Amino acid sequence: PNQVSSQLQRMAKAGYVRAVNVRGRTAYYTLSEPLFALWYQMRFGREARERMQWLVEFLRAWYDNTELGTETERLAKRLTELFAAGQRQAAHEVAEYGTFLVSAMTDQPTRLSGMGGLIVAYLSAGEWRAALPLLTAQIASEPDGSMLSFLYYWRAHVRGRLSDPPTDVLMDIERASQHFGRAGTLWLLKAEQLLKLDRLEEALEAADRALELKDAPADRGKILKVRSIALLKLYRWTEARAALADLVRIKPEVPLAELIAHMSLLGSQVAEADQHLQTGLQLF
Repeated sequence: PNQVSSQLQRMAKAGYVRAVNVRGRTAYYTLSEPLFALWYQMRFGREARERMQWLVEFLRAWYDNTELGTETERLAKRLTELFAAGQRQAAHEVAEYGTFLVSAMTDQPTRLSGMGGLIVAYLSAGEWRAALPLLTAQIASEPDGSMLSFLYYWRAHVRGRLSDPPTDVLMDIERASQHFGRAGTLWLLKAEQLLKLDRLEEALEAADRALELKDAPADRGKILKVRSIALLKLYRWTEARAALADLVRIKPEVPLAELIAHMSLLGSQVAEADQHLQTGLQLF
């Protein structure tokens, strides 16, 4: 009994349940949110999948798009709060409820806006793997123009974070470039993926393009790191030395002292180049 009481107190504090007065009962709790209560019954009852479709149809008949949008916005804020409090399981359950609300929306702009709020909450919390299927589902709905490019832009970054195959990330980058071709962060991501594939000249071109754009100054160290590694692998020592000097200047915490020392010794010692290269790259 004490364990159950403790759990109920935590749930009440989190806002999931509330105490109600029931004749003949000293303590009685009910789910705070009526729609969540309905969702819970449908989610864990018999024939759950069919009942979930019934729930979507009910929500669609009972609420208009504006009301569904308002409730989804509230849930997105709640999702952010739960992630900030470290309550990941509860957050995922709230997000699942939110997807049912979005599924009930009948016009694409409202649906995109509602799902966008949930996706932003996941991205803000660094929940990359959970955000990926939501992004993919939105892409599959084939929104128009810049919105589709925007979704590809974020899916490319999420896939990069998850270390998905570079070829998959590059395909998303290509699709995002239609409207985000001047995003320095996108060019940096492209350079990183090309470097993984040892497409070194292309990686350098992408990194140089990222340096030209001013939307991501905080990423300058990452760009110089890509350039340094690509130049080292291409044995372009003079350029690599300059890139490394720039990197050390803005990122002094990067342990490059030994690498710089090796680079200064190279000169005509081409025979030792591979040894120096491998030693230096380990520092990255």
